Amino acid sequence: MNAASGAGRPPVPRPTACANCPARGDALCASLADHELHDLEAIRAGERRVAAGEAIFRQGEPCNSIYTIRSGWAFLQTLLPDGKRQIDAFCVRGAILGLPFDVNAPMQFGAQALTDVTLCVLPVAAAVRLTERVPHLALAWARSAAAGQECAFRHLADIGRRDARQRLANLLLELNGMAARAAPQGRGDLPVNHQDLADALGLTPVHISRVLKAWRENAIVAVGHGHLRILDAGRLKADAAADAP
Repeated sequence: MNAASGAGRPPVPRPTACANCPARGDALCASLADHELHDLEAIRAGERRVAAGEAIFRQGEPCNSIYTIRSGWAFLQTLLPDGKRQIDAFCVRGAILGLPFDVNAPMQFGAQALTDVTLCVLPVAAAVRLTERVPHLALAWARSAAAGQECAFRHLADIGRRDARQRLANLLLELNGMAARAAPQGRGDLPVNHQDLADALGLTPVHISRVLKAWRENAIVAVGHGHLRILDAGRLKADAAADAP
C-alpha cells in the first residue's frame, strides 16, 4: 500500500473546517491568519482515521503526506534488522508527522497509532508550495523540528547517562504533561504498556515492571491493563532527580 494513503482506513473528505479544528491551538496552523488558514484548507487532502496498532507510515517507504494529529496518541519508531524496535518519540494532538528531510528518499523511521488517532492530511508538495507564499509557516515548521531535536537530546542523555529509575521517571513525567495537553478536561491516563516503555528506554519489560511495582506499592503510580496513571508527580520528580543508590 502506498505510504501516502497508508494502512488503515482511507482518508475522510474534510469533515472539519480548519477554523473549528480542536488541534488548531496546538498545531502549526495556530500562527496563520484567517486568509492563510483558508489557503491551508484549500490544499488539505482530508482527514484520516487510523486504528490503534496500525501504521501511519512505514520505515523504508516514501511518505508523500504530512500528518497533524487531531486526536489520539501515536509514536515514531525505528525498526532494526533483528526485529527489535526503538520508540523514538510519543506524539499527541498537534504533533506533525511525516515531514521528510528528503522528499525523494524513503522514510528512515515509521509512525504507528498507539490509540485510535485522527489525522489531518496535507500533501507534501502542496505544503511546500504554500510555505513560499506563507514564510512564517516554514518558520513554524523549523521551530517544530528544533523542539523535536531538543526532545531527542534529552532522551539521549537519559538513555546514556541515567539509571533505569531516572529514565522511567523522566519519561512518565513527560508523557503526563503530554496527556494534560491532549485532554485537559479528561483523566490523565497514559496509554502505554511495559513493552512500550521498555522500547522507548532501551530496557527490558521485566526491569520496567520491577520499577513500576515499587512505585505502585508506594502509591506513586497506578497501573492497569495497557494504561498507567501518575498519582504523585512530586515524588516521581524526586526519583527522576535522585542519584542512583
